[in-house]
Formats: sequence, structure tokens, C-alpha cells
Amino acid sequence: MSMSTDPFKAGTGTIGTLRSRTVTPEMVHARVAELAFIDGRLSSETTMSDFARAKRELTGEPDPGTESTRS
Repeated sequence: MSMSTDPFKAGTGTIGTLRSRTVTPEMVHARVAELAFIDGRLSSETTMSDFARAKRELTGEPDPGTESTRS
């Protein structure tokens, strides 16, 4: 996937419960590149999963894999 493709738009994220900030596409791209590097890939070898994780981390959204379900 090319870094020029931006599947996410800037949004507002909550940091803790005290403040919120705007998450810019540049912030998402930087985190995507970090995630690829951590996984042993070049920044030009990003995945949609990297974008989803970066967006979740920066906006404070919960990871769908860690949400518990109640019966």
C-alpha cells in the first residue's frame, strides 16, 4: 500500500478523560510508518491493519480484539 493513500480523515480524539485534540493525517501516517518499522517492514510496506491500529491508538478508540462481551 502506498503512503499516498489515506483511508482516514482527520478527526477528534480523546486523550484520557482530560482533553481532546485533532488527529491529523500526518500524525496517522507517522504512526503507520512506526508500526511498519516495528514489524520489520519498510514505511512503504504499510497495511490497512497498520492504518486501523494507528487511527485507534491516536483517537483513543478501543481495540476490537480486547473488548469483552457480557453474557
